[in-house]
Amino acid sequence: AKTPTKSFSPKPSPPVPQKLPALENHNNNNRAIIMVTSHTTATASKKGRTILASLLLLGGSLADAELVATLGTGAAVTGGVATTLTYGDGGLLELAIETDADATVTLSAEASLAYDIPANYSSIAFDAGVGFSLDVSGNANITSATLTTGALSASVLATLSGGDEARCVRYDASVGAYTSVPVQEITVLDQLVIELPDVGLYTFATASVSVPIPHVVTLGASVDVDAEAGATIQFADAPGLELAVRTDADAQVTVSAVAQVKTAPAGYSSSSLDTGLGVDIGFEVDVSGGASITEATLTTPPLSVSALASLTGSVEARGLRFDASADAYAGVPAALDETSGSIVLDVPDVGVYFVASADVIVPLPTLYLQARATTSASASFSYPLGFALDVATETENEVTVAWSATSTHSDPENATSTGVYFSIDLDDESSDEVEAMLMYQYNQTSEVSNDAAMNLQFAFWDTTESSWQFLSSGAYVDLDAKVVAQATSHFSEWGVFDNDDSSSAVSSESTLGVGVAVEGSAYSRITYSDAPGLELLIKTDQACDVTLSAEANVGAGLTEGYDAFTLGANAGYELFLSGGASVVDAELTTPALSASVMALITGSVDARVVRFDATAEAYTGVEVKSMTLSNKLVVDLPTVGTYYFATVDQSVPIPTLYAEARVTSSTSSSFSYKGGFVLDVATSSDNAVTVEFAESSQRSDPDNATSIGAFFDITLENEESVEATLHYEYDSSVDADAAASLRFAFWDEANAQWTFLSGAEVDVDARVVSQTTVHFSEWGVFGDDSFLSGATSVSLAASAVAAALVVLL
Repeated sequence: AKTPTKSFSPKPSPPVPQKLPALENHNNNNRAIIMVTSHTTATASKKGRTILASLLLLGGSLADAELVATLGTGAAVTGGVATTLTYGDGGLLELAIETDADATVTLSAEASLAYDIPANYSSIAFDAGVGFSLDVSGNANITSATLTTGALSASVLATLSGGDEARCVRYDASVGAYTSVPVQEITVLDQLVIELPDVGLYTFATASVSVPIPHVVTLGASVDVDAEAGATIQFADAPGLELAVRTDADAQVTVSAVAQVKTAPAGYSSSSLDTGLGVDIGFEVDVSGGASITEATLTTPPLSVSALASLTGSVEARGLRFDASADAYAGVPAALDETSGSIVLDVPDVGVYFVASADVIVPLPTLYLQARATTSASASFSYPLGFALDVATETENEVTVAWSATSTHSDPENATSTGVYFSIDLDDESSDEVEAMLMYQYNQTSEVSNDAAMNLQFAFWDTTESSWQFLSSGAYVDLDAKVVAQATSHFSEWGVFDNDDSSSAVSSESTLGVGVAVEGSAYSRITYSDAPGLELLIKTDQACDVTLSAEANVGAGLTEGYDAFTLGANAGYELFLSGGASVVDAELTTPALSASVMALITGSVDARVVRFDATAEAYTGVEVKSMTLSNKLVVDLPTVGTYYFATVDQSVPIPTLYAEARVTSSTSSSFSYKGGFVLDVATSSDNAVTVEFAESSQRSDPDNATSIGAFFDITLENEESVEATLHYEYDSSVDADAAASLRFAFWDEANAQWTFLSGAEVDVDARVVSQTTVHFSEWGVFGDDSFLSGATSVSLAASAVAAALVVLL
């Protein structure tokens, strides 16, 4: 109730017992006053009923009666007759009551309360006590009842003038909770006037208007909610369930139990979290009258012991809201109250709410146009229609995604829209840096073949250039998960396109070793009559002759751990371009792999491709884009050179050239370099690592140490802290005593000196020195002067050695 104002309609003073009027005057005076005391209750009650009956028999229209009663003592009332009970021992206390049958009414004062009043309520004490219990005997029911209290104290009145309001609550013992009873008015004599809906314990308190009013109802029943005060609603048929709610206007709020309306999102299990109402049961919150929820939390009944036991390790309790208009779920914040075993959910809007368990890595279901908070810790959000977003922002921010089947911008040249567009916006775009991964499950509406899926790619609308832009890195297609993905550092409008501008490629047929003339900046598709199934799709930067020749044998020094295989009679193919032309894009589709080769590609064994670089006189790994259903390899050819094919265990490092960037991710990757350096690297975010080698450094050697002529400059495309292990196989000319002193050192720019770290190891049997580190920079290998004094630079060993490098933030 809002803070009552005093009514200035004076109420009559408590009546003085007087003699009944003569019967012949009953038509002019229809009020009977009976004095009731504790020792004459039964007699007076009996006489009162006799008198009232006589009056009625004589044609009287007796409307009510007034009795003077004592607290704690029953007073007899006649059914259907309004009776006012005035309590001489209660100050100005008065009870006006009517029952539907004859009954004994007892109003008792409570000196203390056996139950705590609602939170943030301050009890009001009257002279008679802190509360009153009303009881009606027999089978009679209360038709109406109004209680007028004694006068409020000066201290209570001062509180009310300070912004608090007077409230009354009734304790319902059947559900063990309070429910609110409206205060009708405060009289000119500073009394509270309350309508009593039923028997029970009534107590009075002051509370701020911001404190919710408690209500106890059953599921499906509506509760009147005052926009200013809000309400706390408990449910007699769902012990422990509670809704604390505020609305932007006065409204009726209803909570109902409903069965699950749609299968929970992937990774969510609601069957394990039983709140006592049955599994897969949720709660529908509805608000009438066009009002909206401004703030609300829903506390579930306590979980069962087995449900609590399921929330272990990385499995947590989560909240879900089913949005009927979107026909989709959205995650809502939820927390387990470990004391009560209940789950507390945020209730941002009307809808059906469920609790479920999920692993912490499972994305949070999100609706389009729904803002989600972001931080420097990566968060994952999943959206309807197959879109997902992993995002981390440098500062606290909010991200919103909108979906559309069309765009106001024309498709990119030589690419076709798939009818999927996502506008991704940050609440504050002023200076925030973003690390994000966009993912789209492309088989939502129709089946997409693997070959067609490999052409799918995200592109963003560049407002500066007014064109769609495909990024040169960070894109991939997962054929098993049916997902196309793109890493990005900014948000804007993104679309998913069939980026196959090779569809307009000029086709021609040739033979291996014979040049084919192609136009510059256009795709050409070349097949070879003497190698059935072999196909080269290529775009060059200028017109030239393209020659693909067969290599019968693998060159010397194939990377350790790589077992070459042939494609028919060919061990590999050499790509050559005339006139100094360069490859813009090239893709080689091989003939089908033989059954014997396919038998080798099982478990941890992969098919890989290496390119021999004549300038570096070394091999480097080349990405295998995919294997077709007909067992053909699809391989990117980044430049001219000779390409060979091999089977290799996944643990074997990928051969890499110095100064060649390699993509890194949270999954560890292993790279080997010419001369014995090996790098296994994992970065917390997608990145790229580059290693450069030199036999000397512009820096002087450290004190008491001598270089062995091996320096490695290791850089990341995007700087981040790492934790790593470097391994280097030194030359056999270094004897065991000298080798035992070998250590890596890094150049400390801040202090302008070489620095040796702990964590160094030397395996003299394998001739490997290793070092753990937390960052990349220029590194060198040094030994003690006592062993290496006067030694010259040592050539790098020819063989690579496996190493372990773990990189963590």
